[in-house]
Amino acid sequence: MTYSYDEVTIGDEDYTVYADVDTADVYLNADPSATAWRAATDEAKGRDLVSGNRVMDRQNWQGTKTDASQEHAWPRTGISGVDPDEIPLDIINASIELANAQESGIYIVNFVSTASTERRIKAGSVEVENFRALGFAAFGTPLPKPAWDLIKAY
Repeated sequence: MTYSYDEVTIGDEDYTVYADVDTADVYLNADPSATAWRAATDEAKGRDLVSGNRVMDRQNWQGTKTDASQEHAWPRTGISGVDPDEIPLDIINASIELANAQESGIYIVNFVSTASTERRIKAGSVEVENFRALGFAAFGTPLPKPAWDLIKAY
């Protein structure tokens, strides 16, 4: 089976993605963190969705592509509970979360967690002891946390 991906248009070029601009708009409409997304042009949103899709395709997923010649990493086979002919909604939504992060100024293509796992930091006579991680990604996730929470099981 050949999977039919959504598309976005940037300039004169069409790109396949897990979610198109309309789908992302609906998903992010009620998200209070999506103010930059709502203010962006459809072309800018398309760029963000392509970037999010590319990041998703570079992840180390369970299973294998359903069709070796398919354009993107999903759909996949060999994952318990996952239809090999469909893209899980979590994957689609995570690509949208990444696009929103990108539009909000978080450079997702080379995302590096800023979380610190140091429990105790000492400089001279000053010492600080933490009871949890510090930084943007409170748990040291390899992607922005809203996206990671959706995909970590895959």
